[in-house]
Amino acid sequence: YNIRKISWNYFTTSFVFNLIASFPSAVLVWATQSPNGSDPDDLYQRPGLQLFAIIDMFKLFRLVRFKSLAKSSGVIETWWERQGVAKIMLIKFIFGMVVISHWIACFWSFLALCQAKTFGPGLGTQANWISYWYNSNYVAGGINPIGWENDIDRYGLSLFWAIQSLTSIGYGNVSPVTTAEYYFGNILMLISGIFWAFVIGHLVSIVEFINKHHVQYKIRMEEANDMLSTFSPQSSSDGEFDIGDSRIIRRRIRRYITSQYEKSRPARNDFSNTVTLDDAYPALGTLSLELKKLSSLHLIRHYLEMVPYLSSKFLSPEEQSRIAFSSKILEFAEGEAFAKHPVYGRGIIFVTKGCCISKKSTKLRNSIGFNNCDKPIGGDDVLVEDEFMAGESYRLHFISFSQCVFIPRGVVIEILAEN
Repeated sequence: YNIRKISWNYFTTSFVFNLIASFPSAVLVWATQSPNGSDPDDLYQRPGLQLFAIIDMFKLFRLVRFKSLAKSSGVIETWWERQGVAKIMLIKFIFGMVVISHWIACFWSFLALCQAKTFGPGLGTQANWISYWYNSNYVAGGINPIGWENDIDRYGLSLFWAIQSLTSIGYGNVSPVTTAEYYFGNILMLISGIFWAFVIGHLVSIVEFINKHHVQYKIRMEEANDMLSTFSPQSSSDGEFDIGDSRIIRRRIRRYITSQYEKSRPARNDFSNTVTLDDAYPALGTLSLELKKLSSLHLIRHYLEMVPYLSSKFLSPEEQSRIAFSSKILEFAEGEAFAKHPVYGRGIIFVTKGCCISKKSTKLRNSIGFNNCDKPIGGDDVLVEDEFMAGESYRLHFISFSQCVFIPRGVVIEILAEN
């Protein structure tokens, strides 16, 4: 590190704000107050002390360091990282609106103070926006901005004007009166025009992100409907293979697409029946190789430990991570049957969502079992060569939309052969 560079960076960034913040304006006001008491109006009857109020106002600019201070906090950083993108965008937008409205409200109220030299009864007799509002809109028992003790009411009225100016609503019951107020209003309207465009763009981006998964679903359903409209309206059969009633097939296809949308991870946008871990969890593709291995282990290791010969007792983390990288995520529609993958062949299946009925046919007997996420399917059969499995294999019948982790047999044999 370089001390000179650190010093120069501090001098050109935070030094001015810290210097203003450390200025003892409150102490100087107290030391120079009139002997007969601490009348708030006393400050504004002496022009030299008005500078202290302006310095106090500039102390608010220390808030510009909030972002850097928040980043240095481990608690805030951890909480921030755990939030969803849409939620973060909405929080930042609302926080920005609140801070900007607060600053405008404070300056708007301060402008009336500078002109009337008081927040006391004299505020209602001098020409300013508060006296104009008070004379035309005040109702007994309602909000009263006049008086040092009514600071909350005064702030609420100022904030009301700030928000309606930023949002371009403009009820008209609070309006500028003096030249300074009109100039400030003109500047604010110019800024609000640009700010409102930013607000609209930001809200549109938030809504677009929230609806991204839904839009992809509607596009896919529209494409499916175009395909289904060309189906033959009659049920038919070709030889021994019955293709079923087209109306039932249409309903199953639509139900499958909808189930994928409702139960799949929002990060996925391909809606494919077979995906890798990288496809199911896009964040994996952005990690370093070491973090990718650790992440894959945390995702799949729970299932590997259910299979004795794939557990950490016999395989190293490196070997388990290779199996995890080669694992696939499969999805099945309600009523679908599965025996082996058309590309990867036989393998070990873990039902992670949904449920199925497994049926194993052997030369001696048939066995039927109900399976969910509590045990692997096909763990023993994977070790047997294909020629010895003739007529003896699992066939799964899914009774609801289901997601499964599938470990191809070829990967298991390759890892075990190295041991």
